Amino acid sequence: MYFGPLPTFIYKYQEPHLYEYLGGSIRFSIGETFNDIYDGEIYPGAESVEGIQDLKRQFIYCTSKSCHNNVMWGNYAENHKGFCIAYNPRSLLIDTNTSWADSIKYTDSPLGDDIDSLYGGMILPQDIDNPKCNPITLPHMVKYQFRKEKSWQYEEEFRLVLGDPNHEDRKFLDVPININSVEKIIFGFRAEREFIENVMRQFANTNILFF
Repeated sequence: MYFGPLPTFIYKYQEPHLYEYLGGSIRFSIGETFNDIYDGEIYPGAESVEGIQDLKRQFIYCTSKSCHNNVMWGNYAENHKGFCIAYNPRSLLIDTNTSWADSIKYTDSPLGDDIDSLYGGMILPQDIDNPKCNPITLPHMVKYQFRKEKSWQYEEEFRLVLGDPNHEDRKFLDVPININSVEKIIFGFRAEREFIENVMRQFANTNILFF
């Protein structure tokens, strides 16, 4: 398990109908399902390198480091009618047994020819609060899972990657989580009153804060 610097919260923008799954599980996806068709692309010819195909089949969960992104509310929360979940990143990483987690590095260099210069070392979970720990180098090929073009930098993405590749040709994997990983629920500006009341009623006996 290798983690980059963890933000205080990581956020997931959601459409309103998805509240039924809130606090029970989160859905990891493989890269070919993402909006960015170049997500995870690598050097030409590198497809022959051992491990590349396994890398492309890994499950990924994309979050943001901001809950105040107007474009994200429009694109991923049904034009402000949905909600945004604030997760405790440490709890979520433990719940999902995530192997690699870090902020996306944004660059327009072709196919990431500057991939090594973008990354410092990663740290083990038990050393997150230890200022004397020695960073560990993220496996070279895995770095491609944390690189996107600059046109996507408005998303301020923080990404979780599961280590075990998908050998069953599935595009999605629902991973159970603990409700305690959810710290806050932020409703969109256009969220309907009935929807807000239903969500607040469902989680009334938890420690979740509502905004």
